[in-house]
Amino acid sequence: MLILVDFTLYEKSGRVHGIASGYRPVWRRETTHTSSLHCGALWLPTGYDLPLGYTCRAVLQPLCPEFWESVVQGEMVHAFEGEKCTGLAVVRSVFDGPGIRTPRDPGAKE
Repeated sequence: MLILVDFTLYEKSGRVHGIASGYRPVWRRETTHTSSLHCGALWLPTGYDLPLGYTCRAVLQPLCPEFWESVVQGEMVHAFEGEKCTGLAVVRSVFDGPGIRTPRDPGAKE
């Protein structure tokens, strides 16, 4: 599973420098009933580093995709390093299996 996101690296995140492709924070997902933490890598466009305070389109690759099966378009997922929130990813679409799936709509019937 790959998740296309718009990722913003907070300027006041406690980091001194920006991030490179392969950045692996802990991701916090909040659903209606729970909040959960999961590992995953953030892949930036080739040759691109993200400076503090900037946003780019990137791919989030969950380490354990089974915990991300309910992710929906528009969902906001926060990146953490220890107790500090370093950024925000907004889900744009989900790639699952051999083909590309259309963005998941929470109101759509599958």
